[in-house]
Amino acid sequence: MTFVASGGVEEISGGVADYDTVGFGGSQYVFSAGEAYGTNDSGNQWVEAGGVTYYVSTLTTEGGSEAQYGNQYLSGGDAYYTYLISGGGQYVYSGGLGYEATIQSGGVQDVEAGGDADYSFVSAGGYQYVQSGGTSDGTYVYSGGAGYVYLGGVGSSTTVESGGVEYVYGDSYFATIEHSGDQYIESGGGADSATLKGGGAEYVESGGVDSASLVDGGGQQTVFAGGLARSDTIASGGIQVDYGVTSGTTISKAGTEGIFSGGSADMSQVYGSEVVSSGGSGYGDTVHTGGVLTVSSGGHVSGGLTISGGYAGISGAVASGQEIRFVGHGDLAFYDLAAFHATIGGYATGDEFDLGGFVFGAGETRSYASGTLTVVDGGKTASLSLLGSYVTSDFALSTDSHGGTFVRFV
Repeated sequence: MTFVASGGVEEISGGVADYDTVGFGGSQYVFSAGEAYGTNDSGNQWVEAGGVTYYVSTLTTEGGSEAQYGNQYLSGGDAYYTYLISGGGQYVYSGGLGYEATIQSGGVQDVEAGGDADYSFVSAGGYQYVQSGGTSDGTYVYSGGAGYVYLGGVGSSTTVESGGVEYVYGDSYFATIEHSGDQYIESGGGADSATLKGGGAEYVESGGVDSASLVDGGGQQTVFAGGLARSDTIASGGIQVDYGVTSGTTISKAGTEGIFSGGSADMSQVYGSEVVSSGGSGYGDTVHTGGVLTVSSGGHVSGGLTISGGYAGISGAVASGQEIRFVGHGDLAFYDLAAFHATIGGYATGDEFDLGGFVFGAGETRSYASGTLTVVDGGKTASLSLLGSYVTSDFALSTDSHGGTFVRFV
């Protein structure tokens, strides 16, 4: 139990030091085959290649008029179960390993190029910084802790929960965000295969990219203008909010995607609910059995739409040159026919149109000629362009039970 005072140096090589104290201005060096166990560090501890420490605590002492912080430097050595508080730091350099460090109350873990931090616990004002070339694995960020993965850095299998936050400027893989934890994918940053659930949230900022993530029950992903989320799955109870671009999203039963002004959803597979609000756009989506697509007034459909057993209710605009295609039985509802200019293909037995505002009655008529289905209801006329060969008797009119008219293929 040696005490290393200011200006003093302790060197450990091939031996073991137990419960030493390194005071402010003192230094302890742990060389190859050396071990330090339970060091109380208010100065500097250097762990070189082949050196190992266990249960080091960085402490705050008074040095002159200012508080002084203990620091641990891993220059190729390994440190297990270090406790970093009150401004104390662990600096993991090339070849170094920080394992199961606890970082809180102003403590810092800094992982430099070639360094690795595994299973760190970051909370209550603690910070983890993964620099370019550094890696972290299994970090747990919670209760006021913060993690930063910078450009060129890699964080794997991080868990963020209970008021913790992670900022990703580099790369994040297999993160779990839950219980009021937050992850921000910043410009230049990327997240791959994250899981968001139970109150966890991910924010994809401008220039950020998310790929192949799962938004599970209670999780939410928000994609801001300039951000991109691709190949994500929105499970039951999950929510994706889109002001940027989403591509290839699968929206499972009871999952929800909302596309807002400036946002675009490309090639979504809709088994749950997708809502395109004013200023938003859906491109080339497919609505499957049980799925519901709602395009609000001011929203847009572009790149066509496939209805494969689901329902699409369109109050927004569909430009000419597009095809709305039925594949299997499905429903297509029109609430602003003046804004609908697409061609409809694949219309067959079991499919139906719903003409909103066309009140079914004896005076309502339908006719088909030269590729156009025409329905007249008093002063209202619906003209729909169909691909295929039909005759007037193929279409039957009936009430939709909420003020409109069904047009069914019979």
